[in-house]
Amino acid sequence: MNKKTIAAAACGFTFIVAFFATIILLKSSLPGSAAMATDIAPRENVVAEGEVREQDKYILKEYGGNICVFYGAFQEIPAIITDIRVDSLTTIDRELLFHGIEVFGRQEVLKLLEDFGS
Repeated sequence: MNKKTIAAAACGFTFIVAFFATIILLKSSLPGSAAMATDIAPRENVVAEGEVREQDKYILKEYGGNICVFYGAFQEIPAIITDIRVDSLTTIDRELLFHGIEVFGRQEVLKLLEDFGS
């Protein structure tokens, strides 16, 4: 073998190794790949700007005659008991509170409580 043949074979081998290394790197960086699962948080915890996580779910309900705020999985014990009496509200609002109003995010909770309290 002459030097040109050896150099061409070495270049070809290097190209093939680089090609497959690139494919492996690209494949491991795709969403849902096993390699990424250890590098980032689970998909449900990743939140884009403007979106709200499931953990930020609140439910406004009637409890003991007042509007109460229930948080997350704790649906038996209210996180907040307000001074807002349900009997001071319209029939439609009472009906909604009887079934529970799902709200995502603290700002939405505060906005609704302000509306009900005025």
